This record gives sequence, structure tokens and C-alpha cells, in this order.
Amino acid sequence: MDFKRTLIITHPVEVVWIAMRDEMPHVVDLLKEIESIDVKAYELQDSDNVVVTKVWTAAPELPRFVANYIKPGMLSWTEYGEWIQADQLCNWTIQSHAFKNAIHCNGVTKFEPAIGGKGTKTTFSGSIEIDLEQLSDEFKLAKSMSTQVIELIAQSIIPRNFAEVTKAIGRYLDLKRTDL
Repeated sequence: MDFKRTLIITHPVEVVWIAMRDEMPHVVDLLKEIESIDVKAYELQDSDNVVVTKVWTAAPELPRFVANYIKPGMLSWTEYGEWIQADQLCNWTIQSHAFKNAIHCNGVTKFEPAIGGKGTKTTFSGSIEIDLEQLSDEFKLAKSMSTQVIELIAQSIIPRNFAEVTKAIGRYLDLKRTDL
């Protein structure tokens, strides 16, 4: 199932690019449902391209019936991002820690100048596939739902979270600007 979300923030591409690639651990305090973002690897491929591996841990408020099945430690994932300077894009793959074989998610984040070069248009697009048969028996509720229903839920949550991250980057950069 595919998803896509586009947002514009009022900071130039070069600044947003670096913040998204290199400064996400500093942005975590501005994200209400993310507990931590840890950079596990940062590999220069050449002078313009970087592969960054980040581990994200979420801490959302879950409805009680969901919280009975989803424990806090289950809401973490590894993001593998290939940052390509010349194209101003990041190819990424997300691997769930708790549901490695059940959830497959990848995509691209594109950064383009906006507002006459004073802003950045970020376009986040990708796809998610869920294989309910790969879930353990403790997730009987999820197994009883159709894959399409769960993918539709994920299809709305993932772009919404991207919007929250992008807005937080904007706030973070606003704060950095006032600190100068």
C-alpha cells in the first residue's frame, strides 16, 4: 500500500537537509510521541553521499485495547537512509524490531526549494506491506483483521508522523536561528 505526504517549511533546503540527516537526535524533545532517535552508523560513501542508520523508539499514547497487545518496547524500528546530495533525496527502509518479518516499509524523501529559495518542500513517499501470518499468536486481534485494514491504518499513521517530524525540524531550526 502506497502513501505520500508533502509539506513546506520556511527554511532553505541546505539547512533542512542537514538537520534531517544529521541532527534528528536533537529534535526528539520536540516530538511528543518519539522517545529517542539514536544514530547507530554514519558512513560517508563519497564527498556527497552518506548512509545513516538511526534507531527510533516511539512512546505514543495508545488506546487501552491496543496497549494490551502492544508493549512500549515493540514500538522501535531501524531506519536505513541513503542520502544522495546531487538529487536532494533520501532513499530509506524501515525495519520494525518487534515485527521484522511482518512489516516491510520503504520509500523516498525528496527535498526541493520552495518560497523563492527561502523554504523547503519535502515530499515523503513510500509503501508498506504487512504479512499478518508472520505475527506471533499474541497478536490474534491483528491477525483477525484484514491486511488491508491494518495497511490503511499504517498508511495514515506513517505520513502523519512524517508531518510531525517535518514540523519539529522547522521548530528546531527556528530555535537555532534565535540562538545565533
